[in-house]
Amino acid sequence: MACHSKHNTSLSQIPLIDLPTSETEEINGESDHQHIRYSRLRDYTFKGTNILHKAKSLVNLNRIPLPLLGKDTDPGQEWIKGVLLCAWGSSAILALNVILAVIAIALAYTRPSGSDTRFEYAELYRGSCRITNGWTTGMHLVINVLSTALLAASNYSMQCLSAPSRADVDRAHSKRTWLDIGVFSARNLWAMDVKRKILWIILFISSVPVHMMYNSAIFPSLTTRKHGLVVISDGPGMSELLTRNKDETHSFMQKIGYSPEDVHAEYLNGTLTPHEDASECLKPYDIDFNTKRSTLLLEVPADHINGSSIVGNFDRKMDFPFKLGDNSYGGNLNNLTYPGWSFRAPGNNTWLHLGDFFADHWTDIYQQCQFYFSLPISLTVIGCNIAKVICMYLTARCHRKSILLTLGDGLASFLNKPDATTKGRCFMSKSDMTTGQRPWCRGSSIPDTLDTTTPVGEMGNPQLRQLRRHPQHLPRRSRWLRSPGWKPWTLTLIFFFICLGASIFLFVYGLKGGVQALAREMGRPTGDTIIYNGENVILLILLANSPQLVYSILYILCNGLLTNMRLAVEFNEFATNRKPLRVSWPKGQQRSAYYISLPYRYGFPLIAVSIIMHWLLSQSLFVVKIRAQDVHGDEIKAESTTACSWSSRAILLAILTGSLAMAVLIGLGFRRLPSDMPLASSCSAAISACCHPPPKDTGASLKPVKWGEVIDRPRISSRIEESSEHTSEDDHVEGTQVGYAHCSFTSDQVMRASPDVLYC
Repeated sequence: MACHSKHNTSLSQIPLIDLPTSETEEINGESDHQHIRYSRLRDYTFKGTNILHKAKSLVNLNRIPLPLLGKDTDPGQEWIKGVLLCAWGSSAILALNVILAVIAIALAYTRPSGSDTRFEYAELYRGSCRITNGWTTGMHLVINVLSTALLAASNYSMQCLSAPSRADVDRAHSKRTWLDIGVFSARNLWAMDVKRKILWIILFISSVPVHMMYNSAIFPSLTTRKHGLVVISDGPGMSELLTRNKDETHSFMQKIGYSPEDVHAEYLNGTLTPHEDASECLKPYDIDFNTKRSTLLLEVPADHINGSSIVGNFDRKMDFPFKLGDNSYGGNLNNLTYPGWSFRAPGNNTWLHLGDFFADHWTDIYQQCQFYFSLPISLTVIGCNIAKVICMYLTARCHRKSILLTLGDGLASFLNKPDATTKGRCFMSKSDMTTGQRPWCRGSSIPDTLDTTTPVGEMGNPQLRQLRRHPQHLPRRSRWLRSPGWKPWTLTLIFFFICLGASIFLFVYGLKGGVQALAREMGRPTGDTIIYNGENVILLILLANSPQLVYSILYILCNGLLTNMRLAVEFNEFATNRKPLRVSWPKGQQRSAYYISLPYRYGFPLIAVSIIMHWLLSQSLFVVKIRAQDVHGDEIKAESTTACSWSSRAILLAILTGSLAMAVLIGLGFRRLPSDMPLASSCSAAISACCHPPPKDTGASLKPVKWGEVIDRPRISSRIEESSEHTSEDDHVEGTQVGYAHCSFTSDQVMRASPDVLYC
């Protein structure tokens, strides 16, 4: 039998001192008093990160001046500073959104009358496609950064609204239910008052348009233009005219966009760009949407066209034939693009192939890609931004005290005022709430008037007889993934694989035209990637941004998993390391929590992945406006359209990024927790069950604490086993007085819990 009475000195003989952070403790008897020496083995934030320490000191809320807030807040209401900081940050984003919207309105609605301007969308720029694409990509990055910051501020305020106070927790525990501490939780919604519920719901609903529309506040368009084709003979040296009469001249101008005389003159004076290699000349025309090239001039041997010219024009898909005079040619895509270019010769019913051409020329056109701004979407986003700012200021006016935002806040509260409803269950975990031999949540309700500071043994209410000790053995060491539970994992993985399957299907479907689709520029449509045409721009925008909302839901689920796992790690580290509590507003030796739920080394990469994924999704499925023009530059209304399109390259990058992030999350889940403490996760009842320190351990929350077996008096394991076998349940009310060991957070000395001992 193992004996756990290692120290014969009573706790009253050990002086109460402030303990520095350490990993090892050594007790020496060098004088009349006990001296405790500590060896600091590591820092508990980042290893060797002095820069990060400086950055953390700069973001301390106490050092940030906030307008409309006094220098000092009432005790217990320091959380208001964080909400006001979010409100001012959101106000700055609102001001920037308003300024950008005003500039866009001024640019769009003051353009010449020929610009494409209406209420749904307005033209900001027309010109180079490269400049248009650059502005679109840059603005989408800016929008994703702003939306991420706005949503982060909103989530912080929502977490402050849903964070329970100690009174909320006591009320829930008295009814044998529990609340979440330290995580973003919808469970706590039912414990809120009406005002907080309304503010929380408004903040949540106002986030949906930001996800669904913000990225499409600006979107590009391209102008595709038909190009003229002139086939001439190489013999006469261009001394003869290209047409023979007025009818042919008129037809030439209609189909080419230039007069025969102009084409003749440009050919002679060298204005046209010559190419000896016909394949290089034809490549720019082998595209779905022609935005740059105009007239194409081909020289062929004279015996194939009887010394005359063939003229015509082709649209972006080159899908119809054209005939002029006695000469004809086929105009389908297979025959008119390299490498399959060919046309039927007039006399001998043979085919003239690409190799028979020996010279070709083209002319360029002025590009007319456009950059659009949507006023209704901008007004919607600004309205949601205003609603968020107002709700944040109203949240700061909720005069709540001592809310439990972080795990450290909960531990400090329960150490200062132990919760009697969980006494005697020091190994209670989150899973013990509803499962196990004696589930905590299935007991009878405890009256709301219960004084949770009253020792269990002194309670006279017969209903409280159920609060007897429940001795348990030390649980086995677990992995991170057990902290959230199987239900959140199952929901997240099902949702992820549905999204992954849909993305892979769209990606494979986009590769039907060949792997060259991966070489195409992101955010640029092709004829094969148009999936929906329509005139309702708002409907198209909602369709194009639906992946943004789906990803946001997946992000919330993954964030919840990671937060729960990190919460379990932080909780379990107290069994191996003595350290101060990390709380929202430190006192004594407590440390400041610069984050609510995730450390920076996890939070920053998560935010970076979120920004990248939102941007890739904005390039994967997007709205595009296509303006079709004839050879004269006049718009063809029947062929112009607004549509949704996708990019195979962006989808592939989104699949790889999302899969890698999910693989990292699952890999983290298989890491082992640092100790064999019970898995409390975010459960308020399980956290409180671990916080029943010895009566003489006053002010423990202000000092470095550690979790372990409390050293209160000599005990022997034989007595423990005898007690577990022969002691009645009524004798268990006072717990350790009959021999059961007890584990708790305490600033006093503790021993490592043994798997062979029963604890309660």
